[in-house]
Amino acid sequence: MKNRSVSFRLVTVTLIISALAAIAALGATSPAVKAFDSVKEFFGMAPTSQPVITAPKSDVAEQNSAEPIEPMFFFAGETSLQNFGTGTGSNTSQTAVTNLFPNPTTGTTYARAGASAPSAPVVLANASNPLGTTGSYIRAVSSSSASVTKVSPMVAYTTGTEFYTSFKALFGDSSAGSTATSGSWTFSQGTGAFYSDNNAYSSAQSFTALRFSYGASGALTLTFDNAGSFTSTGLTNSAFSQGTVYTVEIVGNNKTSGTINYTYNGVAQTVAVQKFDLYINGTRIGDDLTKAGLAANTSINSTTFTAINSTSNVANLFLDDVAVFNAVPAAVAVVAPVVSSSAATSVGASTATLNGNVTSDGGSAVTERGFYWKAGTGVTTADTKVVVSGTTGAFTTDL
Repeated sequence: MKNRSVSFRLVTVTLIISALAAIAALGATSPAVKAFDSVKEFFGMAPTSQPVITAPKSDVAEQNSAEPIEPMFFFAGETSLQNFGTGTGSNTSQTAVTNLFPNPTTGTTYARAGASAPSAPVVLANASNPLGTTGSYIRAVSSSSASVTKVSPMVAYTTGTEFYTSFKALFGDSSAGSTATSGSWTFSQGTGAFYSDNNAYSSAQSFTALRFSYGASGALTLTFDNAGSFTSTGLTNSAFSQGTVYTVEIVGNNKTSGTINYTYNGVAQTVAVQKFDLYINGTRIGDDLTKAGLAANTSINSTTFTAINSTSNVANLFLDDVAVFNAVPAAVAVVAPVVSSSAATSVGASTATLNGNVTSDGGSAVTERGFYWKAGTGVTTADTKVVVSGTTGAFTTDL
C-alpha cells in the first residue's frame, strides 16, 4: 500500500495518525500484529461541536507487513461525503437502482445504465484504480444514444443556498486511456427530480453544470451552463486531456444577497451572488461564473453525472471522493499532512511497540498525533486512543 497526501480541503489541523495494531490474545507465545487500513482524525474547523466524519475501510489482511498504511482524511463540517465504500457491483440495465453503491453520509443515491444495454454499465470497482484512491470507485460508461447513463453520488443531502464541492475524476476510454473520440459527461449540482430520474439534463434544476466533451487525439473540452447555454467563455482554460486525474472544486453562492468571502491556499477570494468559482487541480479557471437555470435563493441538495451520445460507448468516467459542504468554509485547499505507519516491533505475548511518522505537516501546525489500538481485529477511531507528543517526524508508543 502506498502513502498519499489528500488535499480535501479545510484549514487548521488536529491530526491523529491511526497506526492501528491488533494484539493477539494474552498468553500467545508469538502473537501476530496486524496493520489495518483506517480513517485518520483530521479536524478542520476548530472549535467545532460536530463529529469527525469517518468511513472506515475493511481490515487489511497484512500480518506484520512492513508496508505503511495508506491514510485517509475526512473533515469535520462536511455535509455529505461519498467515497463508494469497499464493495463491488454493477448495473447494466436501463432500470435505475438506488443501492448499487453505499449511501453518502447524508442523502441517497441513483444509478442507471445507458444504451444499448449491457454496453453502458455503471460499475462499482475496487481493483486497478486509475484515480489513486483507496477502496471502491465508480467506472461509468456513456450511453450511445440520448437514453442517458446517470450516476448520482448524492441525492437530497442537507440543503443550503451556498456550497463547496470537491470530487476526483478521470475522463477517458474503458482502460482510463485517451482514445475516446465522442460523447460527453456532464456534472450537475442543484435540486429537483432530475437527480433521480431518467432525463439527460435539466438546466432549470442545475445551479452548476460542467460538461466534459471527448474529441480526437485525447482531447477533452470543458464548457459550463451559463444561464441555459453551454459555453467556455469566462474560463481561463477549457482544454484538458483524457486519461488524466483531475480534482474539481466548486464554490457556489445562490443567495440573493451577500458576497461570500473565503481563502484558497491562503489567498483571499470572493464569490458573488448567483455565481460560482471553479478550480481544477488547485488552479482557479473560473471566477464568478454565471449559474445555470436554477432560480436564485433555491436551496441546493443533489449532484449527478450524466452521459449521452458516445459512439460505441467509448466515453468513460472514473469517479471517487465526492464531498459537499452546504456552507462555504472560511478557508479551503490546505494540503493535508503526509502520514504513515509501519509494522509493530518488539512484539511479545502481551506487548508491542507501535510506529508512526508525520513526514509533512501540509503547511499547518500539527496539534495532536498518536495511535488507536485494541486487542482484536477491526480497529476504529472508537477504540483506545494514545496521544504521542510532538509534531512532525517519527514517533512510537509501547503497549
